[in-house]
Amino acid sequence: MRTEGEVKQTKELKPAEEIQAYYIGADGKSIYELLKQYDLNWYRQQAILYLVRAGKKEGFTELDDLTSAMRFIQGDIERKQESQNQAATKPPRKPRRKRTEATPQPQPEAVSA
Repeated sequence: MRTEGEVKQTKELKPAEEIQAYYIGADGKSIYELLKQYDLNWYRQQAILYLVRAGKKEGFTELDDLTSAMRFIQGDIERKQESQNQAATKPPRKPRRKRTEATPQPQPEAVSA
């Protein structure tokens, strides 16, 4: 499972000639243009891509794509639960002491030979 730092987002739109037909809507816009408008993490983006192409990609059934979308949604849920569990189990931070004027530190005693 990807960690929070590894979850990436779509940054650049693919050139039109590289976009498969099943990712193009009736209005001629690609799903990538839609995804660009939302602040979605990688798991959610992947789930949407599988939902959009469900049953349209050769070699994959609609059930294959729906199952894949569900796995990405489940991955997002698990990541969110882990994050919440970690936040709940972290001990509270100790408040910092305010620094006052430098306090002299005790000097080690000299050892006589």
